[in-house]
Amino acid sequence: MSIVIKFREPVGETFTVAVAGDFCPRENNSSICAAEAADIVKNILPVYGAADIRLLNWETAIDTDSAPIDKSGPNLRCGAEALEFARALNAQVLMLANNHTGDYGGEALLKTIDACEKAGFVTVGAGADAEAAAEALIVEAKGIKLAILNACEHEFGFARRHTAGTCGMDLPLLLEHIRELKKQKYLVMVTLHGGHENFPAPSPRMVKLFRALADGGADAVFNTHTHCPLGCEIHNGVPVVGSCGNFYFPTKDYSIADFKPWHLGYLPVYSFDAQGAWQLELTPYLNMPHSIELLNEKAEADFKTYFAELCRPFEDMEYCEKLFDSWCWRDDPNYYFQCMYEIAKPENNWDFGAVHKQMMPFRNLLNCESHHDILRNCMLIIEEKREKTAGKYAGKIDELRSLEWLDLPAGDL
Repeated sequence: MSIVIKFREPVGETFTVAVAGDFCPRENNSSICAAEAADIVKNILPVYGAADIRLLNWETAIDTDSAPIDKSGPNLRCGAEALEFARALNAQVLMLANNHTGDYGGEALLKTIDACEKAGFVTVGAGADAEAAAEALIVEAKGIKLAILNACEHEFGFARRHTAGTCGMDLPLLLEHIRELKKQKYLVMVTLHGGHENFPAPSPRMVKLFRALADGGADAVFNTHTHCPLGCEIHNGVPVVGSCGNFYFPTKDYSIADFKPWHLGYLPVYSFDAQGAWQLELTPYLNMPHSIELLNEKAEADFKTYFAELCRPFEDMEYCEKLFDSWCWRDDPNYYFQCMYEIAKPENNWDFGAVHKQMMPFRNLLNCESHHDILRNCMLIIEEKREKTAGKYAGKIDELRSLEWLDLPAGDL
């Protein structure tokens, strides 16, 4: 059973948009994923496939030949056969703005776009240069046109002026695009990829970002990337999804991940009329190694209670800030300071060639918005001498991440 949030009555013709979260089979699983695609998606397909417009976040390069780029974090790719998953799901639009489609460089990203288009899908959020990557995708249903913008935080692989990549998350540019699209009488949906992995709450900055987009004219806002579900809100009549969690993201060996929230997600379906969005429906599921399973009756009831807790940071900014303080301080801030020290220590003598790869984590802390949030907030905690109190809500974070109410199917290994 889904959670239905209806915030006004529809007027005239209506249509629905389903947005599936992170998909990445990993390279060594590509052929298995392709062979099992129909079975993997069969339980969620009646919900997803019923939508008029169907989006999927494709979080991997399609390339088996290129060398990986230097970055912090894993380089993810798959074979073109993995597109059988999107075909079995009956997806239409593959969103490419994320921190992994550029993992093997600009040429590999262009190959990814080409493979998607040859397989019959349309893409958004990536292109041959920054301008192309930022272009909106225009789709139509029931005679109503919807513009989709897709952008990600500035980790690695984002497009520059003359290089291929993903669309970087630039708020002024997004707002400018929204204004221009609204002048052309399009509805606008902004789909993002950002936030803090494994943290079951939005940062205060992310909440402000979502609301700025809604106040700037977006008719719906969607975000993913966190590998665990976050809550949502209706801000001034605009539905905002903080993160729906993974859609299908198996481990390298198709085993059960140690981090329980990795497997829990929900499928958002936005309902629109010519005036904008009027309803948000959320269907929870388990992203298991060989299937996407709908929750049983007991787990559904528990999920609704849990989801109400996930929505609290949107309802109470002070609570949101305290959760984020505790996340920054519990996540071992020494890691961030160590990244800086490893680059600046005297024996390196600022030989950039020698420490090039070593500099990537530090570069990510400064350049990626959410990583920078943590570094900046840790420094503020130190400046304000709040080290002893900053972790006050660490226990609450552990509670949200434990999912003690959820039993994972032991047989799905």
